[in-house]
Amino acid sequence: MPPSTSPPTVLWLHNYAAPYGTRPVAMIKALDRRCRELGYRFECGYPSDARGRPWVTWLEDVGIPVSYAPDGRRARAEWLAGRLDELPGPA
Repeated sequence: MPPSTSPPTVLWLHNYAAPYGTRPVAMIKALDRRCRELGYRFECGYPSDARGRPWVTWLEDVGIPVSYAPDGRRARAEWLAGRLDELPGPA
């Protein structure tokens, strides 16, 4: 397979859905900023019960893409495989 000309994507996966998230948000924003400086894409993946949390909205408000994995081990593995297949470059 020829090398990809698409920039890499850093996919931050975290099994976290608590209602609070101020410190993790600051770190994730810093990571996103660094990825952009390097020309990389950055996105986050969380469990479905993180949907609607205020800290997730803070990430989305600054343009960080967030996707949600379904419940169950097999479903999450299939979701992740699908996300990786959709990416145009290395992850």
